[in-house]
Formats: sequence, C-alpha cells, structure tokens
Amino acid sequence: MTADRRAALVEKVARKLAADTCGKESEWPLYMRRATAAIDLIRAEVLEEAAKELERFGGLGLAAKIRALKEAP
Repeated sequence: MTADRRAALVEKVARKLAADTCGKESEWPLYMRRATAAIDLIRAEVLEEAAKELERFGGLGLAAKIRALKEAP
C-alpha cells in the first residue's frame, strides 16, 4: 500500500468514526490515532493469514516476503 493510499484510508476510517460518534473537530487527532491503530491491526492479521495460506501450498519464500511486509508501515 502506498503512503498516499494509506493516508486516504486512515482519513476515511477516521471520518467514519467521527460521524458514528457525533465527534467534534477538536477530537480529530483521537479519531486519526484510532483509525491508524485499527488499520495496522487489520493489515497485520490479513498479511499473516495470507502467509499461512501460502505455506499450506508450499510457498514458503512468498510467505516469508509477506511476513516482512507486516513490519513495513
């Protein structure tokens, strides 16, 4: 995921969080932190699931590369 796409996704999730809780503009940094944390968690879980599936089918090299992505922002 490019930095621009990630930033757009974080903003989209933060806006959804703010809308769902009738958030105030002053709370925007909180929504951005929460959105970033949620995206980081989901991304790591999805990458790990993909790596496990590759391992099942003998793609050990690809699984290792996918796990390396988990460490990248």
